[in-house]
Amino acid sequence: MLILPTPRARGGAQSRDDDGEGQHPISIDSATGPRPSPGKQQIEEEREVSVIDRCGSCDACQRACPTDAFPTPYRLDARRCISYLTIEHAGPIPHEFRESIGNRIYGCDDCLSVCPWNKFAENAAANRAFLPRAEMVAPRLADLLALDDASFRQVFAGSPIKRIGRNKMMRNCLIAAGNSGDAGLVGRVQALREDPDPVVAEAADWALTKLT
Repeated sequence: MLILPTPRARGGAQSRDDDGEGQHPISIDSATGPRPSPGKQQIEEEREVSVIDRCGSCDACQRACPTDAFPTPYRLDARRCISYLTIEHAGPIPHEFRESIGNRIYGCDDCLSVCPWNKFAENAAANRAFLPRAEMVAPRLADLLALDDASFRQVFAGSPIKRIGRNKMMRNCLIAAGNSGDAGLVGRVQALREDPDPVVAEAADWALTKLT
């Protein structure tokens, strides 16, 4: 999902095969459930666009967001969105969101996960192209924190995670480490305080204060 770092009002252009739009605000296909359309979320239109409302009185996605990234239904403030912050955002993650990020190291789909339209997503879930690699289902933070650039590229070869680069991943993993309460990670975190990337080093400082 490509989203802007500014609030986006409802009313993006609607392609012919869209069934409607959700409060997330992601297209909802009545056959497959919520369906992100790459690039589409960046389209801004001044004119009114006919969009079918598939949500009714449901506001599950609004209530599920850990960082309150929805100022109103159908409006997403990407500056508060964990997916934006952990994937697209360069630089330090604002302190106000760090604890809310929890153990999320690459994106967040909480708003889509709680959408009732997911009951129609069996076909998409059965697509092997969407299945996670076994070694990436529950990676150990200690192992991820030990990655240098070369090993990061090797581990995530063929994965979209590779696109964000080693430094963003280290930043994200350090935020998760700080939130973990796991004193066993102190050694890994301590070593990253000397990382040549200042964003990684700052995240390590923050994580260390949370763990000690």
